[in-house]
Amino acid sequence: MKIYAELTGNCKKQRIKSLCGNTLGWKTEDMLKGLPEVMNLAAAFGEDLGSVSGTVTDTMGSFGLQASESARMVDVLAQASISTNTSLDMMGKALQGAAPAASAFGYSVEDTAMAVGLMSDAGIQGEAAGQSLKNLLSHLSEPAKSVENYMNKLSVSLRNS
Repeated sequence: MKIYAELTGNCKKQRIKSLCGNTLGWKTEDMLKGLPEVMNLAAAFGEDLGSVSGTVTDTMGSFGLQASESARMVDVLAQASISTNTSLDMMGKALQGAAPAASAFGYSVEDTAMAVGLMSDAGIQGEAAGQSLKNLLSHLSEPAKSVENYMNKLSVSLRNS
């Protein structure tokens, strides 16, 4: 990877940012550590480095993940995109949309990717999947009165679990 070799020499943060896009304020060292995984992901999916980097960092930011967890995020995006009926970009957008509610419920990025993958296989993809999952989780946290009555009859509580 010639570009990576050039960057690791006498690099400047601006050169890396111009190649990688949004880096959420990462330090140069963090960008260099995460760059090989992101470059491999971009190459594997045949997408440009800037958009893949944006997908990785935006999704990490949505879940509150640190720069040191970039390899984990790359693995999640790759596995979820390969094993389900969705693209890398659509998986990223879905995860970003679902992240606030999923994180509030304590779901990991891996759990959320699995749910989004199942939705994608059923034809609900990208931002629509993320929004649907977010809405579902939000409604579960504050169920309608009729749903709450059924939940009480079944001794199901999402508030005190």
